[in-house]
Amino acid sequence: MAYETLRPYNLSSLTKNSQVRLKNLGRGEHTVRTILQGTAALLIAGIVGLLTYSLYLSRPLFDEHLDTTILASPAIAPSDQALTFARVVIEDEVHTLLVERICNGQAQGFDLHPTFPGQHPIARHQQLGFDGLLALRAERKTTSPEGATVPITALRQPQAFNYPHIAAGTNYAEHAEEVYVDDPPFLFPKLAKTSAFNAPVKAMTSHLDFEAELCLVPLEDIAHPEQQVSMGLVLCNDVTDRWMLLRDLRLAAGRLFARGLPAGHPLRSGILHPDRFSALCKRRNAPEC
Repeated sequence: MAYETLRPYNLSSLTKNSQVRLKNLGRGEHTVRTILQGTAALLIAGIVGLLTYSLYLSRPLFDEHLDTTILASPAIAPSDQALTFARVVIEDEVHTLLVERICNGQAQGFDLHPTFPGQHPIARHQQLGFDGLLALRAERKTTSPEGATVPITALRQPQAFNYPHIAAGTNYAEHAEEVYVDDPPFLFPKLAKTSAFNAPVKAMTSHLDFEAELCLVPLEDIAHPEQQVSMGLVLCNDVTDRWMLLRDLRLAAGRLFARGLPAGHPLRSGILHPDRFSALCKRRNAPEC
């Protein structure tokens, strides 16, 4: 009967091999940890880069500083070229003013309420035309030469505009380029109601943007696309929540809500009825207040 001789284990060799395995295991853990740390660093750097690029894209293109004296004493177009109308509430009734001048925060003009009670400026233009409104101004200067004076903070919207509005996006090539949009021009409903120029606007996020725009207002009903109608001018402010717009750029709801903030469409208090746009556009120097 054969007996197998059992050799004793070499404990020193076993210990050495275990140390090698542990060392290799430690190196593997170190490698994994290094990869994870590098991935996390790249991820953080990417997020910081995206945020920095977003801030770069949304930076102001102009160094804008508002001269408050312009708000208190804005220039009014001469009456032989254009007529300026505003509305104010007097004794719970809306009165229309034919504005002659605005100085030191006070609007001075002629109250048209006795002749046309409750009517808005566009209705008066439709009834009388530009020459008829000039004749009405001359009559008011004769019968009430002192006119009426009201603070500009009391002026309302110049017109009760319909709601909602139809807005056009990227309809100017320069505007499409500055916002990095390649899509063709498109229409969308603007759900923001018009408001007074000094109405507060509540931001939904921390990235509120505004665009001062010169808006055209038809002074006549447009029956067909080829019809040529007279146009009035209103200074508008288009307020947009840019962060909401970028976040949901490809969703229709993002554009609707980002550009449909409450009181997000404030209007300056005057509506301008020009006689001829060509003469008005050539005018450069405003009269002194």
